[in-house]
Amino acid sequence: MQRSIGWDNSQVSRFLNGDQGVVIDKLDTMVASVGYVLVTRKYLDAVATLGEVGMHCECARQGMGECGLSREVRQ
Repeated sequence: MQRSIGWDNSQVSRFLNGDQGVVIDKLDTMVASVGYVLVTRKYLDAVATLGEVGMHCECARQGMGECGLSREVRQ
């Protein structure tokens, strides 16, 4: 991470002591260097909804109502 944002040892030390922050233009690079990506809560909510619906959508395609794990088919 240190290399990815161009910090030397003194800057790392100041950051760990709370004397230096991360400037906004380095934030994405810093987060990406440890394998993460920043996304909004709205995006995560949409992915969760699409995952729930999409994984069990056969019932909806056949006209049997909403999908989901807890759905019970009525005869």
